[in-house]
Amino acid sequence: MAGGKETTRQRMINIMYLVLLAMLALNVSDTILDAFKNINDSLDTSKNNVNTSINQLFSAFENSKLKEEPARAQPIYEKAKQAQAAADNLNNYIESLKKEFTTAGDGIDPETDDLVNRSNQDIAQNIMINQKKADELKKRINATREKLISLLDPADRATVAFSLEAKDPVRKRKGNWQETYFGEGTPLTAAMTILTKLQTDTKNAEAEVVKKLFGNMDKAQVNLDQFAAVAVAPTSYVIQGQPYTAEVFLTASDSRSTPDITVNGNKLSIKEGKGTYTGGTSSVGEFTWVGTIRVRQTDGQVKEYKTQPQKYQVAKPSATVSSTKMNVIYAGIPNPFTVSAAGFPLESVRASISAGSMSGSNGNYSVNVSGGQVGSEVSINVSASNAGKTVSLGAQKFRVKA
Repeated sequence: MAGGKETTRQRMINIMYLVLLAMLALNVSDTILDAFKNINDSLDTSKNNVNTSINQLFSAFENSKLKEEPARAQPIYEKAKQAQAAADNLNNYIESLKKEFTTAGDGIDPETDDLVNRSNQDIAQNIMINQKKADELKKRINATREKLISLLDPADRATVAFSLEAKDPVRKRKGNWQETYFGEGTPLTAAMTILTKLQTDTKNAEAEVVKKLFGNMDKAQVNLDQFAAVAVAPTSYVIQGQPYTAEVFLTASDSRSTPDITVNGNKLSIKEGKGTYTGGTSSVGEFTWVGTIRVRQTDGQVKEYKTQPQKYQVAKPSATVSSTKMNVIYAGIPNPFTVSAAGFPLESVRASISAGSMSGSNGNYSVNVSGGQVGSEVSINVSASNAGKTVSLGAQKFRVKA
């Protein structure tokens, strides 16, 4: 049942999930905790975008097929509402767990917008493992998966692609599903991110089932004549030089639909009824775009639909270089430094010095300068690898002392 083709959104979520697991193996520094917060925010945005798409699917169906062919459409509509209810029940339970995390973690820090005790490694384990709530969550996840699949026709069941499932790892050296995600050593903010991922998985599963159910209405029938323009972007915040991408597509349309999709007057290439827009990120600032979709109806008329204005923010890349012991460099001895850059993983960041030598990797470096540099200034230059290209992130000067 997992042999279906993954959507772009699902691939994005899976990649973020792998990054999250890798981070759990590292020491819990502020950088890692910030990364969890950023992933949580991206997942939350994706979840909300999918929810908007689901609501538009229901609206389109209610205003077209449910009115035009109520006898045939009502059973399909009722199944879709059952799928929505099952997903909502699971999401509400997960939300109650998130509220418990927030309360136990002393609330939200207004400065970081993250949990006050986000680094605590005991709270999640106590709630989820000691109080057996991970057992209940696992049971509800798998029950919801079975319920959603049961609503589909046999042919559609064989092609489900959603990842909503709580399975024990094949190699059980790290324990069962519960221990893997909420066991010993799990920071509270990481556990919160996992819950948000599960909510996103639930919404993706609901969306897939609803689309399959409504799609059955159009088998051997004319196309739907009520459309909704949708724009979905994984995130609205990108670093300068990184691509901003968004999907622009029609909901409630069948595979025979060949719409004309443009963004700010520029035509997009179409695949499976969707156009993908890639916005420019060569300069910093806020950018706005509007997608326009034109589709030919069965009566030959062409109707036009526009998305709501979409905004994205391009920020200038920046790097942080700091001496771990002082604000100067001393000649003749190793000087420890840490280097980081917002929006880039540590392994992609490189640092070099204008005079002397600099060695190290993954954010930790050692700097050596000769006595001949005493009284002068040296610069530490930072760059990062992005999509096969080297991006300069700036430089910082330090004074050399004896």
